[in-house]
Amino acid sequence: MKKYEAEFMLEVVQSFLAGGGSVKISAPRWSEPDEDIRKWVSHYRLHSVEGCAPIAAPLVRSSN
Repeated sequence: MKKYEAEFMLEVVQSFLAGGGSVKISAPRWSEPDEDIRKWVSHYRLHSVEGCAPIAAPLVRSSN
């Protein structure tokens, strides 16, 4: 899975929310999959700027 900088994700989301067209139009413009843009917009709407922060991988604990 590709990792993105929070600033880039925020720029894409803000462009989309400012009327940059549909996700289908925005995806090729930013060279990103439309599923990712939908996810970023959803996270932004739920959590504001913090929603665009990279998500850490879950901690896996070994059972000893």
